[in-house]
Amino acid sequence: MVRRMPHTAREWVAWLSPGMMILVGAVLFFIPAPPTSLIGIALIIVGAVLWLVDYFGRDEPDEREAMRGGMGNEDPEPDLD
Repeated sequence: MVRRMPHTAREWVAWLSPGMMILVGAVLFFIPAPPTSLIGIALIIVGAVLWLVDYFGRDEPDEREAMRGGMGNEDPEPDLD
């Protein structure tokens, strides 16, 4: 199986896993050494930014998908004959 690099912002977010970055960053932040704390803070910030990119980068839902109960091209009252 060949892995390819992500092309869209959504693929990058899924590939980097912001939640895991924040978790690893928090663990590194609490190790009492300046380099690990700096790396931890950087991972937390990058993870939070990627999480926001994922949240605000979502496509708008199609109106036809959101409507229910025969509001689209469906017949609201099907013939039972």
